[in-house]
Amino acid sequence: MRDSRSFQEYSVADTTFTTPGEDRFFEDYVPNSIHEFGPVEANQDELNSFVSYFDSQNFPTESDLTDKAAIESSAANERSHEGAMMRLLTDYYLPDAGKLSFAEIDEIHWVRPISPGDKLILRVTVSESMPMRSNYEPDRGIVISCIEVQNQNRTVVMSARMKTILYCLPG
Repeated sequence: MRDSRSFQEYSVADTTFTTPGEDRFFEDYVPNSIHEFGPVEANQDELNSFVSYFDSQNFPTESDLTDKAAIESSAANERSHEGAMMRLLTDYYLPDAGKLSFAEIDEIHWVRPISPGDKLILRVTVSESMPMRSNYEPDRGIVISCIEVQNQNRTVVMSARMKTILYCLPG
């Protein structure tokens, strides 16, 4: 599931899902249910690699600095939050791609920077779950989720809102 360059995984899942991702449909996303995944560790080499690869602005990396504050303030640090969030969402929260019709993430807020050694936890609360009221796509439902990425101290470092359109159970 993970390649050798991904965030280091430790343990996964405090969730109310009763089915694995490959068997999950719209009906499995129950309003007010809370799902937690992680922690994953953000290590120095991965943050530096992410910053240098994805941010063409010439931000200094940790190896260039005596103070880690400069890397924490880079725009790429915010993107590394998103990378960790998306990895956990796709690996553990969202159903297999064949059951996902659409996903949209908005209202993204980067509350605090992450630092090497931080252990990140994804906390997802299903806020709404409603069937589509369309003759065009009656086999789908909309799920709205509130997402938090927290560090090892349970401090929120990023939050977002996600809307997904999922396929319903067949039949």
